[in-house]
Amino acid sequence: MSVNLSNSCILLIESASSIRAALRNALVSAGALVLEVDTLEAARDHLSMVRPTSVLLDLGLPDGDGLELMDLIGADVPVAALAHDMSEHTLFRCHQAGCQSVIIKGRRMLNLSNTMAQLEAAVRRASWRTDAQPALAAHGATHLPPNALIWAQNFGERL
Repeated sequence: MSVNLSNSCILLIESASSIRAALRNALVSAGALVLEVDTLEAARDHLSMVRPTSVLLDLGLPDGDGLELMDLIGADVPVAALAHDMSEHTLFRCHQAGCQSVIIKGRRMLNLSNTMAQLEAAVRRASWRTDAQPALAAHGATHLPPNALIWAQNFGERL
C-alpha cells in the first residue's frame, strides 16, 4: 500500500533519535514536510510559529508529558500519540486529551506501514479544513527556531 502525505506538514515530537529517524524517513518518503523536535520546549517554539497539519506526539519526553501540548496543538489538528504501552490507562489518557490514535513504540514500529496508514487517515480526516495549511509559507523558513531540523520533499502548491 502506497501512502501519500504530500501537502502535509507533520510535527514529529519524539525523544528517541532512532525512532525519530525511522519515522522521518518514512514520512519524507511519503511526501510530507517534517518538522522534528525532541522536547516539550522545542515543540512549544515550533507550535508558536508553525501550524502543522498533523502531529506525532511522544508521551514520554525528557522535560515532561507530551500530552501537555494538546491545548497548544489545538483540537482541530490530528494527533497520533507514540506510547510504550497500550494499557487501559494510556489509552484513556490519550483519548481524554484528544488524540485520534495511539501508536505503540518498539519492534512493531519496524514495520511502519500500519503507522503510516494511521497517520494518512488522520490527515485525510483533517483535510476538509481550509485552515489546516501550515503557516510555513506565510512566515518563511527563516522564522523557525535555529535548532529546527527540516526535511522536505514535494512541497506542492498548498505550502
